[in-house]
Order: sequence, then C-alpha cells, then structure tokens
Amino acid sequence: MAPRRPEPFPVRFLFSLALGTFAPVFGAALWGLAGYFSDRVYALLGLLIGAGTSAAILLPLRPISKRTALLLLPVVILATLSSICLGELAHTVLFMMRDFNSSLAEAVVSVAKSMGVILTAPDSILSGILGLIGVTTGFFSVWQYL
Repeated sequence: MAPRRPEPFPVRFLFSLALGTFAPVFGAALWGLAGYFSDRVYALLGLLIGAGTSAAILLPLRPISKRTALLLLPVVILATLSSICLGELAHTVLFMMRDFNSSLAEAVVSVAKSMGVILTAPDSILSGILGLIGVTTGFFSVWQYL
C-alpha cells in the first residue's frame, strides 16, 4: 500500500487557520464559563489553552520544516495570550451581569473602562505565565511530530 500523500499546502494552511481561530475562541469561552459557574478562575486552564492552541495551529500543517514551525511560535503565543485575556474579560462581564444585575451593554462598558486593572491583576498575570508555559509544552510536544 502506498503511503498517503499530504493535502496541498493551501488546504492544510486554511485548515490550520480555521483551527487556530477556533481554538483560542473556544478556550476563552471555556475560561469565562468555568469562572462564571465556579466563582473561581482556574489559572491552570491557561496551560490547556496554550497546549491546545499550539496543537491546533501546528498539527494540520504537517509536514512542515521545523524552521517554519519556529516562525509560527509568535503567532501561537499571541493567540494564547489573547484567548486568556478574552476569557478573563468574558468572565468579568458574566460576573457583573449576574451579581450586579446589569445588562450586557452596561457590563461591557464597565469592563472596557477597567480593562487595564483587570488584566494587570496578579491572577491575570499568573494565568498569562501559565499560558506561556502551556504554549512551550504544547509547541515542543508537537515539535517531535513535525
């Protein structure tokens, strides 16, 4: 039996782009809902988001060179950190809607005004650091399959 030929690069790239967009959005939704329902923010979710984003972006591109994969590392880092920030903001919006009985528009405006304070809180910084650890772990786990 002949080995299976990989799909053409544009097809693999578009699939990677789709998964690379979906994984951080899914991670942010998971982050926000987990925080909403448990009244806690689990910083360890940053590890899972980082590893999942790495796998979602890199695995569909196989086979690619390791040099190309290294060029994608900043994209993976940016997607992971934006997912964690978006999840933190979504959690805060949901929290304000529930506990202060505010509408969605009021909660979004309030969170937008205090976004700098929310994202520079020690918990948010710890979540970002754990997200970077997750990116590193996920990236170099996928690295061996490239």
